[in-house]
Amino acid sequence: MSRKNRSIFDRRRLHHVRARTRYWRPFLAVSVLTLAGCTGGGAGFEFWSSKDDHPLTEAEVNVVPADYRKDLLPFLESYFSEKPLRNVSISEPALKPMGSVSRYIICVRRDRPGDPPKERVVIYFAGKINQLADATGDQCAGAVYQLVNR
Repeated sequence: MSRKNRSIFDRRRLHHVRARTRYWRPFLAVSVLTLAGCTGGGAGFEFWSSKDDHPLTEAEVNVVPADYRKDLLPFLESYFSEKPLRNVSISEPALKPMGSVSRYIICVRRDRPGDPPKERVVIYFAGKINQLADATGDQCAGAVYQLVNR
C-alpha cells in the first residue's frame, strides 16, 4: 500500500470514528448536567416545599395526617396487590422517633393464615405518605389496631 493510499484510509477511518461519537455528545452533556443537579444540597440540606419556595419547618413537616384512611387504604391495596384488603389492621397516627427526627407513623399488621403476623410502619412527611417500611424495635409497641373493612 502506498503512502498516499494509506493516508486516505486513515482519513476515512478518522471520519467514521468522529461520525459515531457525534451522536454521543448530546447524551454525554445531558448526563453531566443531570449528575451536576444531583450533587446539590450538601451540609445545608433543608426540606423544600413545592408550593412555596421556602424551607419547611419542623412543624410543617410533622402535620397530623388528615383523613388518613382515604389515602392509606388504596396505597395498601396497591402494595399488597389485594382488593379488597383481608386480614389487615391499622393503628391511629402517632408521632414517633425515627432516628434523629420524629415523624407521624401508622402501624400496619397483616395476619395471614399459617404465617406469624408481620408489622410494618407507614411513615408520613408533611401530612402525606412518604414510605412503607418494616417495623423495628418498639415502633408499634402498644399500638391499638383496627381491622380494615372495605
